[in-house]
Amino acid sequence: MVGVEEAAREEELRAVTAWLVEHADWVGVIMFGVLFVEALPPVGFFVPLSVIMLGVGALVGTQALPWMPVLLGAVMGAIAGTSVTYGVARHYRTRLLGLPVLRTRARWVARASRFFARYGGLALFGGRFTKPLRLSLPLVAGVSGMRPLPFLLYNVLSALSWVSVYLMLGGVVGRVAAYLGLELAGALLVAVLLVWIGVRTWQRRYAS
Repeated sequence: MVGVEEAAREEELRAVTAWLVEHADWVGVIMFGVLFVEALPPVGFFVPLSVIMLGVGALVGTQALPWMPVLLGAVMGAIAGTSVTYGVARHYRTRLLGLPVLRTRARWVARASRFFARYGGLALFGGRFTKPLRLSLPLVAGVSGMRPLPFLLYNVLSALSWVSVYLMLGGVVGRVAAYLGLELAGALLVAVLLVWIGVRTWQRRYAS
């Protein structure tokens, strides 16, 4: 059963990577849209961004996609989406947290609140690397009344660092897979698993 699921995931990855290569001229716009949408909590919960970022990074590493449009589109999309989330939370404050889609993930928000109280703006930087904190921290920052300029600074720097790290990791996966003659989709699944283990370990140590 597990083998069937893995085969299905590999086939999905092949289809997505092939589609991206076919639309390489629009990859900057595509990355902007994906990361913008992923930064909006009601929708972002369902976007498998780690897989997407590593996959795109692998295609960049094998020169199937251009580096600069991917980087700029992804960074700008992440900044814009996170800014919208922060702005809405700053305007509506605690009323926003009463929405059903957020009440069902109250543990995420509570963890983000503790993390923000402990590290302040730096939490936005470290929280980028795990989905629960990445989606919840802009809400917490807005509800807490964090000033726009410090938020923008941390938002820009964290987006640039996070996107760069994921794209570079994906690039390494792509080059190693090409060098060893491995199937790219299978190599990406292994990379995603390793990243997930690393993120979970970091969460237990610093974000609990």
